[in-house]
Amino acid sequence: MGLAGFAAAAGVNAVSFAAVLVVLIVVRPAHDVSPVQRKPVLTEAGEGVRVAMSHVVIRTSLLLTGMLAGLVIPVGSVLLPVLVRGRGWSPVSGGLVLGAQSLGGIAVALLISRRGVHRRPGFVAVLGLLLTVLALELLAFAPVSAMAIGSGGRPRRDAGRRDLVVH
Repeated sequence: MGLAGFAAAAGVNAVSFAAVLVVLIVVRPAHDVSPVQRKPVLTEAGEGVRVAMSHVVIRTSLLLTGMLAGLVIPVGSVLLPVLVRGRGWSPVSGGLVLGAQSLGGIAVALLISRRGVHRRPGFVAVLGLLLTVLALELLAFAPVSAMAIGSGGRPRRDAGRRDLVVH
């Protein structure tokens, strides 16, 4: 049990950063790279946005990523803990909901890597967002944690109090 929790996660994180640092030190260009005349940062950013918006796949990907970053990602980090506490669910239930969300993302990534990009990326992006909204609505209105995570568990309450109880 000594290698669990925050200390273990911090250790693994430190080792991964050290590995990346070693790779960056070892892998260097074989020749000297001359410095390039730079434009102002806002000018370069504007050129990048113009190029990205001129390509349909990149435009769709950026818009989808922006919508996910603003609307879906905060669910796990901000709204889910509030929902868990407000409904009196156990912390395990909240973790299982977040884990299920992560597994869904991994499953979609594996499906895309297996089948390739759809010929109509805009349609698939909208369909994916609609499915995400439906899942979030089901999560928001789930009266018990078992419905939210699909498990047979039940929320724990302490004599009717709405506070979160850790057993």
